[in-house]
Amino acid sequence: MSPRELRTLSQRYNSLYLCPRSYSCARLAAGGACAAAGAVLGGQVRSALAVLRPPGHHARPGSAGGFCLFNNVGVAARHAQRLAGTPLRVLILDWDVHHGNGTQEIFEEDPSVLYVSLHRHDGSFFPGGAGGSPRRRGRGPGTGFTLNVGWGGPRVGDPEYLAALTRLVLPVACQFGPELVLVSAGFDAGRGDPLGGCLVSPQTFGLMTHLLGGLAGGRLVLVLEGGYNLGVTAEGVGQCLGVLLGDPPSLPPPGTPQPAALRALSRTLRAQRGCWSCLRLPRGETPPQSVPGPTALRPPNPHRGSWSFFWGMGLGDGFGGWVWGGGLGGGFGGWVWGMGLGRGFGRPPAPHALIPPGRQGALYAVTPLLDCPHLGAVAPPPAGGALGDILPPPCGVCGSRRENWLCLSCHQVLCGRYVGRHMLEHGAASGHPLVLSLRDLAAWCYPCGGYVTHPVLLPTKTFIYRLKFGTDPPTPSL
Repeated sequence: MSPRELRTLSQRYNSLYLCPRSYSCARLAAGGACAAAGAVLGGQVRSALAVLRPPGHHARPGSAGGFCLFNNVGVAARHAQRLAGTPLRVLILDWDVHHGNGTQEIFEEDPSVLYVSLHRHDGSFFPGGAGGSPRRRGRGPGTGFTLNVGWGGPRVGDPEYLAALTRLVLPVACQFGPELVLVSAGFDAGRGDPLGGCLVSPQTFGLMTHLLGGLAGGRLVLVLEGGYNLGVTAEGVGQCLGVLLGDPPSLPPPGTPQPAALRALSRTLRAQRGCWSCLRLPRGETPPQSVPGPTALRPPNPHRGSWSFFWGMGLGDGFGGWVWGGGLGGGFGGWVWGMGLGRGFGRPPAPHALIPPGRQGALYAVTPLLDCPHLGAVAPPPAGGALGDILPPPCGVCGSRRENWLCLSCHQVLCGRYVGRHMLEHGAASGHPLVLSLRDLAAWCYPCGGYVTHPVLLPTKTFIYRLKFGTDPPTPSL
């Protein structure tokens, strides 16, 4: 097409600019996102960063816009599901400062894709309209699988983004149990970007990347979206890339979330609390001032193993301290930062209970069972070599190495609920009550219906930790 024809065509869309090579570049961008997702799913790499132009999250089905021709993340998600041959559970986190209206529209009726967006939602800020409202939760079977956190203005920074991640994104994501995590990684919320007007530091982008690495066995792909200051974008990308390559994350300066931002986050929590039991508390419990653990659009899942975490993060203390048990390597990472350190595994809240409306501004925690009546069924650790030389050991029935659990009574290794359900069947047939996740060392009791922590579990946890990492655990309390 001639330049005149391209100019005429671009005027049919909102904020679109075309040149003779736009189409080929957009195809390469979408293909690059697919190649990154395919390499991660195929085990060629553990995680990936796709540096692409043009971006994609404003591209809707059949319609370009917002500098986007093809929806790179959307195409990559569908490509990954085709490669898997199943409706692979995909989490898409969009931290670009603009709402990813195109991605939301593509997946809003699809329960296999959880779309979460952190964005400005004030007045006419692009793309405008009601699409980025927290009340937009998806449609039909996809209801509850769209989560929008809409900041009411500029100058949102590290405390607000980390509060959203720890209070909402990670608990819901872990309950969802993604098998692949895609990030629409725009850096226009970064401090110094001329369009975003926000204050997120490069360290926070890196820290968010690190925390997301505990999901989906570390299968994480970052796909570049917006960013209108090259220096700001480069610094943010550099922090994320360092984390993906194994560097420990740098911590941002402490801070307290703005009240207006907490109100925005509370609006999303209120909109979603009927969909996700991880956002609820049992009736009558006085919530401590710290953050959540998950679980029930899908039922509580003792065989997911990726959500075992809890934080001790107080509003008045900035980023006081938290523990993340996912680990970049897909095992028990045990990363610990800050003050008020704690360690534990969460128990799903009762599915009927709601967060008291008057306590929406608080941060919550759930606690494991400390005195399970079935601990007498726990046998001593298995003999050395009993689990084989290749870790993780396969399921004894189907041979799968995904999400396997160890029976703490007979030491059989079997797969979890969302693989072949063989440990679930074994527990029902044998009556053996307790199992241990070989991914993150979380112990689950079937009769109690909850996670358990107790000193009697430590010998077996330590045994598995040594097999996984070839060293003793960093603390004896695991």
